[in-house]
Amino acid sequence: MRKILVDLGKLKDLNSGLGQVSLNFGHELSVASRSTNLSLSFLIPWNFKDKFDGNMHYVNLSLARRWFPILNKKYALWHAIHQDSAYMPPRGVPYLLTIHDLNFMYEKSKEKANKRLNTLQTKIERADHITFISQFAQEEALKFVDLKGKSNSVIYNGVKTPDAKHMTQPAWIPTGEFLFTIGVVKPKKNFLVLVDMMSQPELEDYTLIIAGNDNHAYAAEIMEAIAKYGLEDRVVLTGSIEEEEKNYYYHHCSAFVFPSLYEGFGLPVIEAMLCGKPVFSSRCTSLPEIGGNMAFYWDNFDAEHMAHVFANGMHIYNSDEKSFSEALKEYASRYSWKQNAEAYLSLYEAMAHGK
Repeated sequence: MRKILVDLGKLKDLNSGLGQVSLNFGHELSVASRSTNLSLSFLIPWNFKDKFDGNMHYVNLSLARRWFPILNKKYALWHAIHQDSAYMPPRGVPYLLTIHDLNFMYEKSKEKANKRLNTLQTKIERADHITFISQFAQEEALKFVDLKGKSNSVIYNGVKTPDAKHMTQPAWIPTGEFLFTIGVVKPKKNFLVLVDMMSQPELEDYTLIIAGNDNHAYAAEIMEAIAKYGLEDRVVLTGSIEEEEKNYYYHHCSAFVFPSLYEGFGLPVIEAMLCGKPVFSSRCTSLPEIGGNMAFYWDNFDAEHMAHVFANGMHIYNSDEKSFSEALKEYASRYSWKQNAEAYLSLYEAMAHGK
């Protein structure tokens, strides 16, 4: 039986995007692996021991394993599910690397970006196969790193439907219709343009909820814009929220708005669609690829243009809400964790047998 190590170390930060990817991928992988001859071991924080289905084996995160890869056992394959993992397999173990994005090339200083790029290049040279979570991420990698002729492929992330049975009423709930967005409140998410849009007459009946860690200085810029337009009662930054609160906002919002500038995938877009909600998005990076022809797109961030696109999109959606909502759910369902896990298990089988 071929033994595979899957690095789920990001479970230590469960409320992060990669933390949720680790959790959902681990659950679906453990279920799907029952029908294979593979023996899976998960590299995890020890409080997640025995939290997954099936006969999983567990390896505890430790500083020793991090700094001295030679201490790690030998496997038929080692899978790093994201490019920033601090853990590496010992020499001679086939290495599968998943790359999510190269956003740091645009967000960081030149010095910091080059440092991360060099680290990524080293991992690519160590890898036997590289997967990307979108075609856009694959194209970005080809711009900045040398894949050294390594075999590579695109396997889209899975997305879990926000669970309507597990919702917690948030501390702040608007009385009327509201728009929702979520993400770390940093410049790359571009939430500031939503405040400008909210000042337009087409949006006067809506409230906007911006959820996510707002410890960054960018949040102060947003608050200044809110005060400038006198929108204190109509635009709210909630800070970080729990998964159950997020579920509530997804299921009760009128629409999801996402003007992000840099995304390797764009998970919130699909989460909103899985709830049957209309999505308004930028055309930046991976978002048109993921949203396809089911999202409404802003061509620029002029407030009048954004308000016009929003009003027109809501008119289209509301003209046949039931059919449009079902179409959104059907489209988004293609991004399932089941399909994701099955694709990786097929790749594991091939790589573990030297194919």
